[in-house]
Amino acid sequence: MVTSLRSQHAAIASRIIERSSQVETLAGPLTLDKAELKTLATPFYFAHSSGKVDVSSSVAVLCPSGEVLATYQNRYGKLDTEKPSRPILGEETGRFFCQVFTLEIEGDKLPADQTQPLLDELQALFAKYQASDALTRQVLRLDAHQTRERCAIVIA
Repeated sequence: MVTSLRSQHAAIASRIIERSSQVETLAGPLTLDKAELKTLATPFYFAHSSGKVDVSSSVAVLCPSGEVLATYQNRYGKLDTEKPSRPILGEETGRFFCQVFTLEIEGDKLPADQTQPLLDELQALFAKYQASDALTRQVLRLDAHQTRERCAIVIA
């Protein structure tokens, strides 16, 4: 009985070693193939997703033996330049990305009697262009006796 168990363990251990070797042999080429497929599918993904609020997370690539998903995360960092995306998207790069910036107004430098009318007009201007969601207002307290207003406009 003990010999039988030991030979079963040895057989399983041999299979594990053999299969691990096979997996390691395929891991590199598989990773390269996945990266290449994703790179080739990226222009379609951006063209198909451009202008949509609800963007799909993957592109299905069909082949005779089945389907492979090229998956995209919706957590892309900011780029200081469009240079990294040019090799993939070419001249279409600007079509798929928008500029993100923040505009701050130092409220303590505005004439006190004109601050509210200015902010009201700013809100009306953003409403006129259906951009009210891009406008936020914060009131920062510097100390107990002084209040400084700062308007942060974030447009994405």
